[in-house]
Amino acid sequence: MANFHVRSNIKAMMKILLFIMSAAAACLLAFAVIPSAYARYSYPSQGFVYVQTNGVDGNEIVVYRRGNDGKLSYQSQVSTGGRGPGGAIDPLQSQSSIVLSDDDRFLFSVNAASGTITSFATSRSGLVLVDQEPSGGAFPNSIAVHNDLLYVLNASGNRNITGFRILPRGRLQKIDGSTRGVNSDQFDVGASTIAFSPDGQNIVVSERLANQFNVYKVKPDGLTDDPVVSPSVGQTPFGIYFTPQGTLVVSEAFQANQGAVSSYSINSDGLLNPISRSVPAQGLNTCWVVTTEDGRIAISSNPNSDSLTSFLVSPSGELSYLSTISIGSAIVPLDIAITRNSRYLYTLNSLPGSVSAFRVEDNGELKLIDTISKGLKGNSGLEGISAM
Repeated sequence: MANFHVRSNIKAMMKILLFIMSAAAACLLAFAVIPSAYARYSYPSQGFVYVQTNGVDGNEIVVYRRGNDGKLSYQSQVSTGGRGPGGAIDPLQSQSSIVLSDDDRFLFSVNAASGTITSFATSRSGLVLVDQEPSGGAFPNSIAVHNDLLYVLNASGNRNITGFRILPRGRLQKIDGSTRGVNSDQFDVGASTIAFSPDGQNIVVSERLANQFNVYKVKPDGLTDDPVVSPSVGQTPFGIYFTPQGTLVVSEAFQANQGAVSSYSINSDGLLNPISRSVPAQGLNTCWVVTTEDGRIAISSNPNSDSLTSFLVSPSGELSYLSTISIGSAIVPLDIAITRNSRYLYTLNSLPGSVSAFRVEDNGELKLIDTISKGLKGNSGLEGISAM
């Protein structure tokens, strides 16, 4: 009889244990499907910010460590092994000239004057150069990455996009037959920025002088179809950035006049459908744009008015103006980068040679928290910034 009670107690305890384990598993599953609005808090609070110098005598990446409070401290400078175009302000005329891999293990940069791209391995102690490869054309100025695919935009000469496989240790392997021309009905279409759609099925290139876009369908083998051309609803489409939901957000420079931001969806045939048309940024020369990880906020930089503008993005991709913040005088903010957790945004200020840090509030407004200049030289061709 005693043995029977022991066996009964054991069975009862096993049932309780199984119930607790099932409840724990359900709890973990619930956390795994938390809405994307909360995903911004899932990343570490510390990280790095990388800035490209584009020096004609030698391109470098300046490495800054990011603290819990978003402020930066200078860590090191690393040669890319190639050369930039030099110059003064905005020599690349592009967005995404340096980008991180999806898992932040690698950083990729263009060397426009050398016609190459460089791959670095990232670490807590800095960057380690892994590879440098010909870009497949002249004047590479923008890079797009999705999983193990990398495509580079070559903006001069025989303008094209060319694809590479990112190998496990960060080396780059050119994909045979991946080079596709950029629509060239005009002598210089002003190919500015290349970006993957979030699902990796499309590549978009903005052409600021032709006022249009090329959309390339990506095949399972990494190759692309010939481009489908769509007109821009506004003048001078420059920077492009996708929300996680697949809305394409575009900055419109308007050739140094009133800037604006538009949004688009992509049809199954590769055509772009306008959602919001040229929403004014209340700033001049709007050239760069990013969105928060949850896709609710878009932020643009307006170099000619030394300002940043925030927009609300609806679930359907519609844009509405939120606010504009002045960040100083004679700053000329070019590239902007937002951290993976969307808490902090950084601007590369070309005229003084500095990086400004902003906290992104939940309502999309920006608060300046720090500026650092160590490692940078003003009016020297600085362009390209990435953050993690």
